[in-house]
Parts: sequence; C-alpha cells; structure tokens
Amino acid sequence: MLPRLGTRAIRSRRGVSSTSTSAYDFIVVGGGAGGAVVASRLSEDKSVKVLLLEAGPGPPDTCQIPSECGALQNGPFDWSYRMRDDHHNSGRSLAGNTFKLPRGKMLGGSTSSNYMAYVRGCPHAYDSWGIEGWDYASLLPLFMKSECMGLLHEDQDASSSTSSSSSSS
Repeated sequence: MLPRLGTRAIRSRRGVSSTSTSAYDFIVVGGGAGGAVVASRLSEDKSVKVLLLEAGPGPPDTCQIPSECGALQNGPFDWSYRMRDDHHNSGRSLAGNTFKLPRGKMLGGSTSSNYMAYVRGCPHAYDSWGIEGWDYASLLPLFMKSECMGLLHEDQDASSSTSSSSSSS
C-alpha cells in the first residue's frame, strides 16, 4: 500500500506542482522499496504529512510479468548505469569491460524490475550477526508485515487454522 501523500502534492508526472501550498513534516526522496517503506511507516502517524518523491513514472504493467522485466532495461524505467570491471577477469570479454547495471527508475525502484524475486534470508544468517533486535525471531514480524499477502506463512502456527476448520465440521 502506498503512503498517504499531502494535499495537492503531485499534479502531474512531471513533478510537484509549483502552486502547491502544502507543508510536509517529512520528505522522502526515492520511491523504491526502501523509500516507500519509510514513507509508509512515517505516514502511520496520522498527525504528520509525508511526501514521497520519485524521479521516474509509475511502473508499467509489464512489471507484473516476470519474463518481461528485461524489456524495462535501457529505457524510461531504468537509470541505465554501467559498471566497469577493472580488477577482475569477469568483464574482459565485454565491450569496454563494462556491465549493464539495471536500476529501476520508477515507483517501486529496482524492486519493480527485479523479476519479482524475493528472498527473506536464512534465519541462521540473522542470528549469527549477534546484534540485539536483528535476530530472525525479532525480524520475522517485520518480514511478515512487509509481505502482507494475507496468506498463511509457514512460520505461523498452522494449528490455529486446522483447529478452527475441524471444529466447524
């Protein structure tokens, strides 16, 4: 869910209206996954006004089709960055020793063009950091909140759903 934006904040895809008189408590620059989450969490406090700015347009419908995400590269939805491999052999066979580095330039950022891949991560990795509050058990509710698909996650106690279905029969 996108965050609530201030009154008359955006008038067109070209940017913020110069006639807007709204004031904001927070301005989040970058509508990628990180910026959208920050803006969303800030806007949970109904007493503050949050503006989320994104340089690119809204994502096209092709973002919904994983096999089509490659078509978003080197166009209006991509920053079209290139990366030079000066210290390793992996780029030597490429023209100019450079790689394409696709980075999403749209609402959702690179998460809108990453072939819909999502990896929560291995619980052991988080636990091995040894940082209070960053262990897997502490982060799991936040993972589930960000996933918000409304599905029963394997990490949840499935016994509550089976007991309610068996008691209704």
